[in-house]
Amino acid sequence: MNIETLRLLVAQGLDAHAILAIAETLAAPQPCERSAGAKRQARYRERQRNASVTSDVTGDVTGDAPPPAPPTNGICESDNLLLEGNPPPIVPPQPPKQPHRLPQGWQPPAEAVAIMQRRFPNLDMAHEFECFTDYWLGTGKAKLDWLATWRTWIRRSAERSSASVSRPAAFTRQHGIAEQNRQRINEALARRVAVEDGAGTHQPRLRLVEGGD
Repeated sequence: MNIETLRLLVAQGLDAHAILAIAETLAAPQPCERSAGAKRQARYRERQRNASVTSDVTGDVTGDAPPPAPPTNGICESDNLLLEGNPPPIVPPQPPKQPHRLPQGWQPPAEAVAIMQRRFPNLDMAHEFECFTDYWLGTGKAKLDWLATWRTWIRRSAERSSASVSRPAAFTRQHGIAEQNRQRINEALARRVAVEDGAGTHQPRLRLVEGGD
């Protein structure tokens, strides 16, 4: 209240008590219009009070204690109201992954290369990657997961490599068995020739088995 207002009140013939009462009224905080959130909070508290009174009356009549209030987990009533008024956004489901061609410049992650190199140390990863990209870029076929396709390529290359290494060993074993058989046949033929010479028979001589590749 300013001086001009006081002079106006005095001119109106008001005494000091009336002016003081008007000043106190103006100085008191005026109630503002309640927001929608405050109204919801007031209605919520009113329902809580009514439920509490009903529970107390029922407990007095039946002798049963009212059920305990649910835990709030550190969330106050205003937070609950905010959560109720603002539900979490709905995330749309992701579309299913579609097959696609090998992108130009695609490379497997360094971690995946290191893992496959440890598993198959005899493979040349750079050479295998060149063969992989040349084949799939040339065919233009589409795949869902190119990293999984590359790992499959590496495993199959390792299987082919180990199979090619094992073939000479198998051939050597077979060759050794054949050589042993030839030696046994020749020894048997030599013994037979000696027996025939000692007996004086004139049967045709048998040829010794010659070794060959």
